[in-house]
Amino acid sequence: MAGKEAVVFILDTFPSMNSPYPFKDSESTRLSQAKRAVINAIADQSWRSKTHECGCIVLKTGLTHHHMAMMDGIDDENALGYYFRKVARGKKVHVDLDDDVHFPNLIEFDLNRITPQTLRAISHVCSTSDESNADVMQGDLCDGLIVAADALYQRTNGKKFKRKIVLFTDAEHKVSVDGSQLQAVLDGLNKMECEVIVVGIGFDAEKDFSSNAKSSNDAGMKQEDDDDDLDQPDKITSNDAPTAEESDSNIKEEGDVDNEDMEDLKMESDSRARVKRENQMLLMSIAKETGGCVLATNGADIEDTLQRKMPSKAGRK
Repeated sequence: MAGKEAVVFILDTFPSMNSPYPFKDSESTRLSQAKRAVINAIADQSWRSKTHECGCIVLKTGLTHHHMAMMDGIDDENALGYYFRKVARGKKVHVDLDDDVHFPNLIEFDLNRITPQTLRAISHVCSTSDESNADVMQGDLCDGLIVAADALYQRTNGKKFKRKIVLFTDAEHKVSVDGSQLQAVLDGLNKMECEVIVVGIGFDAEKDFSSNAKSSNDAGMKQEDDDDDLDQPDKITSNDAPTAEESDSNIKEEGDVDNEDMEDLKMESDSRARVKRENQMLLMSIAKETGGCVLATNGADIEDTLQRKMPSKAGRK
């Protein structure tokens, strides 16, 4: 009999995840496709064994609630699902900005035995940030990774589990990295033998760093030549996008469009591309450190992409 598994999924909800992701229907978005993949993967884990455990960390949320920063009044998954339902119905989002809170702007569905309540609550997850507050929200992908790693340690340390962290992101948000802290987390993941799987939406490169990866698979994967030489400095910010104040200063009166405006738009587009490229390199190095992988999906079914590393056992396609 296969051993118990503990999987923490990380779901990015930055506004860019609301971008269209046309696949089977015209209303599909990056987030809806990623969320469907998470829900089906969790359901599949439950089908395979009642002893398997799953959790989910949601990035870039106005609310802060996880095992390192519990919020009063949040008793279970139903309350979290209700929060997302209210946001989806148009409730104005208050962004937690308390400096005393550890890893703000993250919501956690606890790592535990899988229940229908958990699946229903996750189905209501939506973006709680927009252009007006996205820049002030924390809870980036590295914060999510740290909280996920700690959840796995607290829940499974000393127990026989096969551990995974699976991150769904388009990597288009600002990421601040404390290199020494991140390295400590990666060392801890290695001690727990926990791999990090990145499902990169719109990524242009992928790589499998697992010990049993076949060379024939490697040959078919696109890879940047310098991926193996990625060193993380003590402190970096993988984004040079203009702040809201800087963006406002570039806005001119309606109808006043000239070459300077076009140049500003081009610089903003180049900055976004640079952010994604740098984040992609960072995630490639994290996957390499943990013996995980980066799966690139760009127009393909995100669920099918994940099943290349986590095959379905429940009779689905």
